[in-house]
Amino acid sequence: MTSTQTDNTEMRCVAALGDGAFTREQAENITAAFSNVFIEDDQDSHFRLVVREPSGSLIWRTFSFEHDAGYWLRKYINSRGVRQSLKDQLTALTDLNDVPMTLTQRRELMAHIVSNLAESVARRVPVNHVVLPAEESQVWEETGRIALAHFGLQSEKAWLKASQWLTAELEQGGNEQA
Repeated sequence: MTSTQTDNTEMRCVAALGDGAFTREQAENITAAFSNVFIEDDQDSHFRLVVREPSGSLIWRTFSFEHDAGYWLRKYINSRGVRQSLKDQLTALTDLNDVPMTLTQRRELMAHIVSNLAESVARRVPVNHVVLPAEESQVWEETGRIALAHFGLQSEKAWLKASQWLTAELEQGGNEQA
C-alpha cells in the first residue's frame, strides 16, 4: 500500500466526523490515527477532542456535542494532524501500564489499542495481497507478545479476536480482487 492510500484511509476517518457533533467511537478512531489529537475533559456523556502542537500547545478544541464541532476539527486535523506510526501505537500499548487507571479501564483501553493496531496493519497491506508484508507481520507479532507479557490472558483474547478480524479483512480484500 502506498503512503497515499494510507493517507486517504486516515483522512476518511476525519471526513466521517461530519460537520456537527461526533461520537466517542469517531473520536477514538481519530485519536488512534493521529498522535497529536486527544480526548480531554472526559465527562462520560460528553468530552472534548483536542488538537495540539507536538510541543503540547493548543491548536483547537471542541466539545463532542457542539453543532459545528466536526467542521472545525476536520479543518485543523487535515492541516496540522500528525499521523501515528505503527511503532507509536506499539509504544502506547507498552506504556499503558504506566497510566493510572482501574484494571477494567486498562483492559478496555488495551483491547482498543490492539484493535486499532489491527486496523492500521490492515491499511498497510498492498492491494491484491492476502499476506502481511514483513514489517507489518513483525509489528503484529510484537503486539501479541506485548499484550500477553503486560496484560495476561485477557489481552491474549483481545489479540486473538483482532487477529481473526485481520485475517477476515485480508481474505475479503483478496476475494474482492479475484
